[in-house]
Amino acid sequence: MDNDASVGFSASFGVFDYDFGDAVQRPWDDIQDIRISIPTRFRASETATVFLSPQVRWDYESGADKSDSTTYGIFGGVAWKISDSLTIGPAFGAYSQLEESGADFFPALLVDWDINERWNLNTGAGLGATGGPGLTLGYKLSDTSQLSLSARSESVRFRLDDTGLAPNGVGEDESIPVVISYQYNPNPGMSFSAFVGAEFDGRLRLDDASGNQISSQSYDTAPLGGLAVRFRF
Repeated sequence: MDNDASVGFSASFGVFDYDFGDAVQRPWDDIQDIRISIPTRFRASETATVFLSPQVRWDYESGADKSDSTTYGIFGGVAWKISDSLTIGPAFGAYSQLEESGADFFPALLVDWDINERWNLNTGAGLGATGGPGLTLGYKLSDTSQLSLSARSESVRFRLDDTGLAPNGVGEDESIPVVISYQYNPNPGMSFSAFVGAEFDGRLRLDDASGNQISSQSYDTAPLGGLAVRFRF
C-alpha cells in the first residue's frame, strides 16, 4: 500500500509424526498443526518500521476436538534502519496456552544485517523445522541461490484425543532445531530449498486434562531433513 505499508495472509498445515519404538502404550499419535496469520508492516518514521503478525493456531492429535486446541497470539516489534546495511530493534511475542490462564510472553530482537556483499545475519522466517522467527546466517552463492545456518527454540503444545494415557490432556514437545539449508530463488515469488540438521535438547511432556503433569523426559538428538517450496502472491 502507500507509504511502504503492507498487509499479508499466511496459512500453513503440517503433521508431526512420532515413533515411540517398543513402548507398551503410545502417549499420542500423529499431531496436526494448522496456522493462520496476518503479517502487517508500516513505516512509523523515516527510519523506523513497525511489524505486527497476529496468529491463530490449532495443534491437536488426530481425533481430538479442534475447538479445544485453539490458541491465539501476536508477534510484533519495531526496527530502525541504522545504516544501509543494518536494521535492528526490539520485538515481543504473546501467545495463549492450552489449559493455562494468561499468556506466554517473551522478548525478541529484530535484526537484518548485511555483514558484507555475501554474508547476512537476520531474524526472519525460518525453514522447515525452524519455521518462525529464529536466527539465520546466510551466505549468498549467486543472485538466485544461498546457503544458510538457522537455529531457534521450538515449543509446541497440542491437544490429545479422549483415549490413551491422558484423555483430553495436553502433550508438549520442546527442542532446539538447527539446520543447514540450500535455497534457490528463480524469482521473487518462488523458492526451493533442501535442508538437513538436528533437534537438540529435546524434551517431551504429558499433562492430564486438569493440567497436572504426568510425565516429562528428554530424548536423544534427532536428525532432520527435508525439502521446502514457497510461493508468494
